[in-house]
Amino acid sequence: MEKTLKNNLLSNFPDFDQIIEGLDSDLLEDFATFYEESRFGLTLILEDLSETGKDADILEIGSGIGLLSRYLASQGFKVTSIEPAGKGFGMMLNLQEHVNKFFGSTNYKYVFNRSSIEDFNPKIKYDFIFSINVFEHIKDPLEGLRKTYSLLEKRGIARIVTPNYGIPYEPHFNIPIILGKKFTHMIFRTRIQTFRCYDPIGLWESLNWISISKVRRMLISESISGHFGYGAMDLYFGRLRENTRFLARKGLWFKYFATKVKFFLRFLPPRFYPILDLKITIGGQIKSRKCGVYV
Repeated sequence: MEKTLKNNLLSNFPDFDQIIEGLDSDLLEDFATFYEESRFGLTLILEDLSETGKDADILEIGSGIGLLSRYLASQGFKVTSIEPAGKGFGMMLNLQEHVNKFFGSTNYKYVFNRSSIEDFNPKIKYDFIFSINVFEHIKDPLEGLRKTYSLLEKRGIARIVTPNYGIPYEPHFNIPIILGKKFTHMIFRTRIQTFRCYDPIGLWESLNWISISKVRRMLISESISGHFGYGAMDLYFGRLRENTRFLARKGLWFKYFATKVKFFLRFLPPRFYPILDLKITIGGQIKSRKCGVYV
């Protein structure tokens, strides 16, 4: 049953050529990126979805254009999504509208809230909460994690995947980090300002430099049960073999470097992982095929 659910979720995902029909050509490049990330996000949480099942209440933090949440709802899951669409994401409303039109008016168990996680105050708690490549844009990511924990149902699971800025590499702009955000901006100002996206300055300003070390200290101080794994890291590097559009964004030098270091990363402490892949639980033990370090 678990394998069937995973296979169905992957095979039923909307075809790219089908879903872009009628989309403004000026929005195509941004949409293609969101489409890629949504499909990648689905592969990340397949195991979590198979464990929680379709009766679970699910929350996506930072749903972007809404593609992944709307898709899961169309497959029978009960999904709530929140998205404030902050700096650097001004095209979001148009892309959200396009996704909503594609899925149409249905009886799906889907609720959308224009809200940040800090301001979100629902009347229920959730069995599964996930957030993919969002927490690096939250104004106060540690407060966001505390709020996420407070929204978990008993024996609930939260999955947070985001870049680890403890590693000297900025993945949105594909540049090395030198001493910190301010100095990095001074060195790479031209590249940042001319980067091909809707609002590169807003995107840069939204980045908060979250790191595994900072999050780990917070989890310990708050007595929150958390687990850093490398499942997302394996899938991320795997995209370099399969996804030509992703490889085009990252470049051949990134593929070369990633291929050389991938094998050794799993033997290092989590703070050296390029991706923060965190599971938070309330009660019970995390079931995962990709081990990591508990805090």
